Amino acid sequence: MPVASVIKCKFFALAAVVLVSACGGSGSGSDVSVSAAALNAGGASDSLGYHSDARPIIDSRCVTCHSKDSVAPFSLDGYAAVSSKRSALAYSLESGSMPPPGFAALTDAERDLLLRWLGDGAPEGDITAPRTSTPYTYHGHVRKIIDERCANCHTPGEIAPFSLNDYQSVYAVRAAIAHQVKVRAMPPWPPTPHYMPLKNSRALDEQERAVLMSWLEGGAPEGSPNDYVTERNEPPTIDYNLTVTLNEPYTPTEIPDEYRCLVMDWPLEETVYVDAVAMVPDAREEVHHVIAVVVDPEKLGPILEADGADGKPGFPCWGAPSPEGNLVPPRTLTVWAPGMTAGYLPEGTGVRIDPGSKIVMQMHYNTSNTDPVPDQSSINIHYVESVEREAVTLFFLNVDWYGSGGMPIPADDPHVTHQHTGHFGFLMGFSDAGSVGVSEDEPFAIHSAFMHQHVLGKSTSIELLREDGTELMLVDIRDWDFDWQDEYVFEEEVIMYPEDRLRLTCTWDNSAPKQQFVDGKQLEPRYVEFGEGTYDEMCVNYFYVTRAKPSDLESYQDFPPTVAFSQPTAGQVFAPGDYVPIELLINALQLQEPSAGHVLHGHSDTDEHAKRHRTGHYHLYMDSEDDSADHLTRWESSTFYQLPGDITPGEHTFRVSLRDDNHEPLGVESRVTINVTDLAANQGQRRESLVDVNAWQPRSATDDSLASHRPDQVNCPPNAWYEEDGALEVETGYCNYLSLVQTSQVAVSSGDMLHLVLWHGQLNNAEPAEAHVAVSIAGQRVFEWQVDIPSKGGIYDVEVPSPVTVAEGDEVEFHLHNHGYNTWTLLSLEAKL
Repeated sequence: MPVASVIKCKFFALAAVVLVSACGGSGSGSDVSVSAAALNAGGASDSLGYHSDARPIIDSRCVTCHSKDSVAPFSLDGYAAVSSKRSALAYSLESGSMPPPGFAALTDAERDLLLRWLGDGAPEGDITAPRTSTPYTYHGHVRKIIDERCANCHTPGEIAPFSLNDYQSVYAVRAAIAHQVKVRAMPPWPPTPHYMPLKNSRALDEQERAVLMSWLEGGAPEGSPNDYVTERNEPPTIDYNLTVTLNEPYTPTEIPDEYRCLVMDWPLEETVYVDAVAMVPDAREEVHHVIAVVVDPEKLGPILEADGADGKPGFPCWGAPSPEGNLVPPRTLTVWAPGMTAGYLPEGTGVRIDPGSKIVMQMHYNTSNTDPVPDQSSINIHYVESVEREAVTLFFLNVDWYGSGGMPIPADDPHVTHQHTGHFGFLMGFSDAGSVGVSEDEPFAIHSAFMHQHVLGKSTSIELLREDGTELMLVDIRDWDFDWQDEYVFEEEVIMYPEDRLRLTCTWDNSAPKQQFVDGKQLEPRYVEFGEGTYDEMCVNYFYVTRAKPSDLESYQDFPPTVAFSQPTAGQVFAPGDYVPIELLINALQLQEPSAGHVLHGHSDTDEHAKRHRTGHYHLYMDSEDDSADHLTRWESSTFYQLPGDITPGEHTFRVSLRDDNHEPLGVESRVTINVTDLAANQGQRRESLVDVNAWQPRSATDDSLASHRPDQVNCPPNAWYEEDGALEVETGYCNYLSLVQTSQVAVSSGDMLHLVLWHGQLNNAEPAEAHVAVSIAGQRVFEWQVDIPSKGGIYDVEVPSPVTVAEGDEVEFHLHNHGYNTWTLLSLEAKL
């Protein structure tokens, strides 16, 4: 499998005809008849104007395509252009046809604002748009970032829809860039940062992100071209010395999915080792994914017998790239899926190909949204005469998932998780790993990981579980995107020992909004399980592995503990008294209560196992480098830190320090700086708590609005829930079901923002289970979550507009249904008035 070295950028595919029909018309001249629904969108909007309110949304969501010479049929760049298309805008907003599938949807607030502005006649407002100052310029600071992170794809002839090669091009789409950078959608790099170091990351670091946002929000000044200085590291150029192409074109005949194995002749007459490979799909619109394998001469019998047996090139091959009923152990050459990059394999490694071998490409064709066309894909190859270590690809999954009902994903379920922990088992033998000196009985080296799900995928991760109890997160993808699959190559190879195990976790969203579009219509949710089709799902991980060097084993040092802030983010803004969500990414250290020691794991402090097993906790400081200063001691990866009510506005820095069981520092720290605003200058918005932490009362079974969740036997003594540091804390080890009620302390109007802060520690139970938490106000369910058990600690810092008008004295209900020994804390429920 190839090392990721060439940046690939996501292409938002839009046909001009779709844009014309969805936008409600085209042409020139005045277009001022706004629909009645838009005219009556409601709400006072006297202050809304194009430059101050509508333009930021339109520029960031529409102008990228609706600009001069772009794919959309008319421009929305500038007030005159927008005003002339008021009807088209109103129609698109009401029908929900814009932005089209593939683009970030407008929020309800954004849609409502635009409709109210259109309903008021789309006033231009103050033409002088306020701008902040910025110390950065395009040539002096921004051009280098864009050239290195964006322009590889955003250049003429490449996959991205517009160019970012010069100042004029960047300035024209500056609002769209700001939106994509702000929501971290671009540049695309799915892995969660700060775990295992990975090569060729496309992600912006926090400094680059801050420079870009300051420049974009500060007017995007050009500066002098003489200020441009770059030390850009170009990826190594690969002079591929061989291209192997499908022997003849193939046109898919099965609709919508066809798995066809197509045989390619291998032309060389001597043994070589492939050390760089790039898959080149021909008919990209129908090539869903590809697995290319090497079949050695002595294993060709079943392949040659099946090739062309049904009168067409190749043979059907759902499942493995082998004829049905004749499983041929393959040696993987490369895997390709949308988002994959290409390049050199890890240095000194390669895949052997002997004379007389064949390359079999398992092509997954999908024609849901295209007519079948002939495909003659190819592979670019660079080969050498020898390598230091021969490589093989191992795949890892639960083989029981293959069976009917083995990996159920029910319809309409937004959060389905399946997990598998184990060894490679028979999968290692199936992959012919022994031929390259890789065995489960001896340590071997893992160089990279490639994860695979289909379009319902929500998240996936792969962890290495050491025999001594240490857990290493190898790759964690929390926002799965089928269009961005890649191979993730470790900066240093990872040694897997015979007693180590792997843990693969996949989560799917099978709710209505997640379904695919076919012929412009979104499919209905249906039951899904493990399968090869586009509408089926998968959970599998591929590893590129070699034998371990004996010299490396002698000096191998396992990866040390690491810690980094996932929340808050750099520069995030808070007000005095706020609860700051703290979420830490901790690797190679198991968190536990400091006094527990190793006894929790059945070991004494003198046990050799315990000496190797890294356990500990962390200290959290604010604005202090003094370890003896006031701090929080925590052994959960997430928590909250309440800012003092009299904190000085400005920058404040959190520092986290990892500690061992005896509170001694491990020398591993991380920092993040936030901004605290001056409440007096914060537009006068006040916050009022709806609840009094000491006013909660148990809800009777007859009045419980969620009585259907209530177990036959409720065991929840009064000491299982209590006030702790101004918050409601619930110990579910003593309380299996809790329903509390009190009256609202304040009146809230419909549409006012409600702010909930809630968190839970690590959720455990003897058997897989589910927690259910909900908050109802004035009889209306406002907040609700279902959380799988087991799971890591979670934080909920959520704002929603109130769906109902609340009078002072209306009921507020808190519901918690949980299993196992866990802690939940409701820190605040307030209204922003």
